[in-house]
Amino acid sequence: MKIVKRVNKDGTTSWTTVLAMPRDPVNGQRKQQRITAHTRREVEQEVARIRNELRTGTYLEPTKLTVGEYLEQWLAGMEATVRPQTIQMYRRICRKRIGVALGSIPLASLSPLHIQNWYTAQHATGLTTTTVRIYHVVFHGALQRAVRLRLIPSNPADAVEQPKRRHTEMKTWDAAQVRAFLDSTTDDPLGAMWRLVAMTGLRQGEVLALNWDDVDLDRATLAVRRG
Repeated sequence: MKIVKRVNKDGTTSWTTVLAMPRDPVNGQRKQQRITAHTRREVEQEVARIRNELRTGTYLEPTKLTVGEYLEQWLAGMEATVRPQTIQMYRRICRKRIGVALGSIPLASLSPLHIQNWYTAQHATGLTTTTVRIYHVVFHGALQRAVRLRLIPSNPADAVEQPKRRHTEMKTWDAAQVRAFLDSTTDDPLGAMWRLVAMTGLRQGEVLALNWDDVDLDRATLAVRRG
């Protein structure tokens, strides 16, 4: 086995070798796998790992899917198992957050460092720890599914330090502040909604999901059925 040192266009160096793999069981063709790393030692370690897994029958052929492509397949599989609101949240996180930053990385090459750096970048944009923890739960679950499907040998998110939950004291308005706010929104197009929220404590999703069918003006009642 020959390991070759290469000088990249940006001036950095890398080491590459081509490892002969078992023949394809279907067509009998010879198969090869190119291994590239920053150092010769890393290439040797990767070769040793693959050979050991071939010997013990635990080797998984690297998938050609990117992280983004895999997440789309995962989302499609989740549609029938979770509520519409949940799958919408998953799509938003996977496509607008994870996909934008990590989507082009081959799934088989995704490392804990990729994920850890992404968490750090999310914090730098001003996102709360709670939000980043939600991203972690969704991403970890998607990757765990990839492990069960034998697309990757282990979950890289397992080795990532989860964002620590920060407990902060909730700040609420007193009666005078609530009254002042409602007085200031009397002529606002959404004034009725603000008054409803203040008087009932409904969550945002519950308020936005209300229809006229949920309101009984004669009995002065409101039915919360969604959200």
